[in-house]
Amino acid sequence: MTPNLSILSRRISWQGIVHALEAPQNPYSVTSETAPELSSNQHVWSNHDLDPTEPAHRTWTWLHYTSFWLASSFATGTWTTGSAMIALGMPWYAAWLAVVVSHIIGAVLLVANGRGPTAYHIGFPVYARASFGMWGSYFAILSRCVVAAIWFSVNSFYGANFVSICLRCIWPSWHNIPNNIPVSEGITTQTMVALFIFWVLSMPFIFIHPRNLNWYFVAKSCMVAPACFAVLIWAIVLNGGSIGPSFQVSAKISNPGYYGWLWMSALNSGFGGCSALIVAQADIARWARKPSDQSWSQLLTYPIFSALPALFGILVASATSNVWGKAYWNLWDVLGEALDYYQMSPASRGLVFLASFAFAVAILGTNVAANSLPFGSDIAGLFPRWINIRRGQVLCAVLTFPIVPWRIIKSAKSLLTFLSGYSILMGPFAAICIVDYFFVANGTFSITELYVGNESSRYWYYKGWNIRAIAAWILGVALPFPGFVGTFGTVNITSGGTHLWEMGYLLSVIVSGLAYYALSFWFPPATKGVESRFETMAQEVDMVLDAHEIVDHSLDQKEVQNEKRKSVVVQLGV
Repeated sequence: MTPNLSILSRRISWQGIVHALEAPQNPYSVTSETAPELSSNQHVWSNHDLDPTEPAHRTWTWLHYTSFWLASSFATGTWTTGSAMIALGMPWYAAWLAVVVSHIIGAVLLVANGRGPTAYHIGFPVYARASFGMWGSYFAILSRCVVAAIWFSVNSFYGANFVSICLRCIWPSWHNIPNNIPVSEGITTQTMVALFIFWVLSMPFIFIHPRNLNWYFVAKSCMVAPACFAVLIWAIVLNGGSIGPSFQVSAKISNPGYYGWLWMSALNSGFGGCSALIVAQADIARWARKPSDQSWSQLLTYPIFSALPALFGILVASATSNVWGKAYWNLWDVLGEALDYYQMSPASRGLVFLASFAFAVAILGTNVAANSLPFGSDIAGLFPRWINIRRGQVLCAVLTFPIVPWRIIKSAKSLLTFLSGYSILMGPFAAICIVDYFFVANGTFSITELYVGNESSRYWYYKGWNIRAIAAWILGVALPFPGFVGTFGTVNITSGGTHLWEMGYLLSVIVSGLAYYALSFWFPPATKGVESRFETMAQEVDMVLDAHEIVDHSLDQKEVQNEKRKSVVVQLGV
């Protein structure tokens, strides 16, 4: 045995180990001709997930995008959007109007930022290279990656609360399990176990490729929307057919100046819920059959589906507060209180279970699509040699517990403020990409040059960085940033700085977009005015894919993986 082990150890090569750890590469990649073989110290700019989507895998239609937003919007986060605004002293109708306006503007930006990825069928990591440069795109990717990981963890905690409600409906004694976790931690034994269960249930969906998840969003949209309407109708009936008392309005509302800035602050909060989704749109839009599938369906349905749950949350809190004497903004608190109100009757347990199950399913799907998928795509863009989307999604899931979301929600108010304020950091990324695509590049990308990391690529700019985009991003963030810092309560900010922060998202989007256009006009990049007609090269994407035989190689990929395993076995000497 010992001699055989000695021989095996000598036969193990570093190249074999490296080859085994590499992410699956597409032998038919658009980069295969320029870099067929790379040494371990060379940078890889693509893998199978970063290449343009093959025609056979462009399966998302207008129905899938409509179902996606229906299921994603009717979830816990949107339900509680209006609560913070009303807490400021605003009338409920003004708070809801802020949500509606912010999501109408957000829908326009969402569709605009998805146009390029739909036309060229590329994800955000590749799409960002056109605007920020080959290396500069890493700055945009890393910024989005951080917030996706944190929100995946936080939303998993939200889902755990609904899982806990479901378990209580099945086993009433679940609610009486002794808590062995210190109260200071902000989480109970029940919720910790429920979080682990929710985490385990999420894992199978992480291993399903995003292009094959469209059925899931259709299914969960048929569950969660009826559940939301059912909770609203139940709350109104519980209160005798009324939505309950009017919420108290701050006396300062009579001051038009105060009211105006308060409404702008509410509008800015509304953008906080969609800013990351606007940037992440590329990772969903790339699977569309054609641009119209992602445009009109989202432009019409996203504002409606996003505004209704916020209104439902306000009305349910108002109606139940008249019965229970307290307004519950979190949906799981409403369902938990309903179990107590009906004294755990069989009917209440059955109905609450169905509602909680629907909301848990909705959060799971939203978490995978809005957080896990962007994180996986971003990490694949940062380390394409070693990580593909699936490996990145697994890493995102692994980070759930180290991020300790229960502490974030319990005690780190400043961090939650940071997450809400992250919109001023995300907005400029979307604005620059939109302006670059429509007004600078005229909708024309050289698809092959987006995968070339040297001076021969027009997207190399200055040593891989588009200084215009970086400068425009800094200008867009600079104005509202002092007010953002002031929200932490550590420094005193003037009223002017506070007002700039209160309109932070719109301000950052407008300033960065105009700045990028001006800088590109004064200092034209190589990408400006390449073609006179809009999206000249869009139809040539399939020609490029055909030239590299990238049509539908799912069977070929299996053969490649089998050959890779055989190669690894040979190199390891087994």
